[in-house]
Amino acid sequence: RACTDANSALELLQQPKLKNGKLWLRFMAWGTTVSLNENAICALKLLCQHFMRASFALVPAPKLTGGAADAWANETVAGLGGWACFGGRLQWFHLELRREMIPKDWNWPESMQRGISSLELLAQLALLSMSVSLAGKQGSIQVCFRQRSDNMPTVGVVAKGLCTAYPLGAALQTLAYACLGYECDLDVAHIAGERNEKADKASRLNEGQANLPHEFQPSNRWSISADELFRPWYELMRS
Repeated sequence: RACTDANSALELLQQPKLKNGKLWLRFMAWGTTVSLNENAICALKLLCQHFMRASFALVPAPKLTGGAADAWANETVAGLGGWACFGGRLQWFHLELRREMIPKDWNWPESMQRGISSLELLAQLALLSMSVSLAGKQGSIQVCFRQRSDNMPTVGVVAKGLCTAYPLGAALQTLAYACLGYECDLDVAHIAGERNEKADKASRLNEGQANLPHEFQPSNRWSISADELFRPWYELMRS
């Protein structure tokens, strides 16, 4: 249950709802800064008091990275784009896709645009590949990549982890296999389209109408090919 004020925090602490003898608490913040009102601050103080009494065992949080991706398409061509920040520096990518570049067993529709949800999922895969390449993984640290999409089917299929209809099912299998190979978790959250402008412009670079933000410098562009994007799929098919 969401904890929104001091009273609800105290109620949860005094009468927690246990599952298998355990109580899970999750704290999330997407931005680099968070504004807290008086009730939120009071609730946090109550939680800190309970933590100091060793009422709970704290599970170390994974190392987090984040970013956003998007896709566009017309009848014959599509574009994938996205960005993420590493060490305070924005990195971005763009990849043009045509139907002949996509594995034949994906059963892609005649129109590229009719597979837009699958393209959105492929954009998340490209963003994940960029994040792994640039952020890396150190030792046994668990890494959780938190990414954003303005396409609700993409968010839903990643959260559910199941889709049997191709090509979306094939895209999900490819993404899942990539996560296994990278030994990481992926969380895709929804973002309103008007707030996903940077990723949208990166995806439309091959449309001829993109006016890229000034942060999208050529020196900050990460390159990925269609062969690299679909490599997890071909590896999965050979396994």
